[in-house]
Amino acid sequence: MRWAEVSEGGPVLCVAVDPIDAEVMYAGTWAGLYRSTDAGASWSLVDLPFADPVFSLSWDPQGSRLFAGGAGRIFVTERSGSEWAILQLPADGAPPVSAFVVHPDSPSLVFAGTRGRGAFRSDDGGVSWTAMELREEFARSDPRASEVTDMAFEPKSGNLFVATLGGLFRGRTTLTRADVYAILALVFRPQDSRLYAATASWISSWEPIPSIYGGTTPGSRDEKETGTEPSYISDLALDPHDPSVLWAGDRTGLYRGRFNVDQATGQQMIAWSKVSGVRGPISSIASSPVQAGLTVAGALTGFWMSTDNGTSWHRSSAGMRAHHFLNVVPVHASPATLFGLAYSFLFNEEQWVQVFRSTDSGETWTLSLETPILGRPYLRWLEAGPAGAQGFSELVNEDRSALPRRLVPSRTSWNLPVGRSR
Repeated sequence: MRWAEVSEGGPVLCVAVDPIDAEVMYAGTWAGLYRSTDAGASWSLVDLPFADPVFSLSWDPQGSRLFAGGAGRIFVTERSGSEWAILQLPADGAPPVSAFVVHPDSPSLVFAGTRGRGAFRSDDGGVSWTAMELREEFARSDPRASEVTDMAFEPKSGNLFVATLGGLFRGRTTLTRADVYAILALVFRPQDSRLYAATASWISSWEPIPSIYGGTTPGSRDEKETGTEPSYISDLALDPHDPSVLWAGDRTGLYRGRFNVDQATGQQMIAWSKVSGVRGPISSIASSPVQAGLTVAGALTGFWMSTDNGTSWHRSSAGMRAHHFLNVVPVHASPATLFGLAYSFLFNEEQWVQVFRSTDSGETWTLSLETPILGRPYLRWLEAGPAGAQGFSELVNEDRSALPRRLVPSRTSWNLPVGRSR
């Protein structure tokens, strides 16, 4: 019997495009870091010093060093990517490194954000680290404030903005809370000198200038309209070649926003259109600063890429490890038919369970079911049935006891209380 890896492209947690060579791209996954040198046509696994998942990717402002956030540490390499150094954070429990930024004017001043252990500052390029304290006592007592989701610099003042599930913070040594909403993504737009922050339901904008409101002046909120605009946004990215375009990813897919001015009110608005064909959840977006029209997105379904300003998109995940199957079962009546159960997790998103179906003994797979599982009944395992697969889940009660529940698929769908069937 001969075994071969089945690869259709699995969950991508973060993406980055080389700021000098648009042919070189990186994708962080639960299986590690992947690198492409042919504009995403093929991918190879990078040999990092440790086999960590890669949760975040960031280039320094000069485009000379790439930083990859792992479990309690950051991997850093020069542009060649041949050798990697380790920057170890003084954080208990090896938390995922969810954000990393280098000061635009001081390359030795770097900042790292983690999920669950807050933000850290280093004045010597990552050799030593100091935890960034929260100034307000009520913020220090909020565990969500230690869940860092993103970081961004305001170029004029050099102030660091830190997005967390407990609000938006600013500062360079200690952090002051500027907003109480959970912030999932940040981007600074030089054209209007405003910081744009994504929350669960809208995009807020601030003028990052001193004021009585936590050091920033709140701006207008672009309220969500169901079905036309993104919600629970996981990442934002500006097009460096077209300042009128703002990309946003959420749990359903990818959106393109265009800045325009409302003629009636004079307010700046963002008009959204959803990209067809790119299936979410989206975890990360990046546009190339050297090749106009090149935008990439990491998703639960793999690595997506457009080279024509988002007019068309294609999945580019060849060579990536596809899915971490928990178990695979055959169908008794059809030996070539298999069902596989897998779990996926996207940063800033819920955990998801997926069931894949193969009709050619595992050579190719199609998605049969996907559903968020956080706080809901979800599949724990699959068992073979006479005509198909049947799944078993556990519904956790308030007293944390688990009740087994059987979920049996029909020909077209699964009998799940939530989720999407295919």
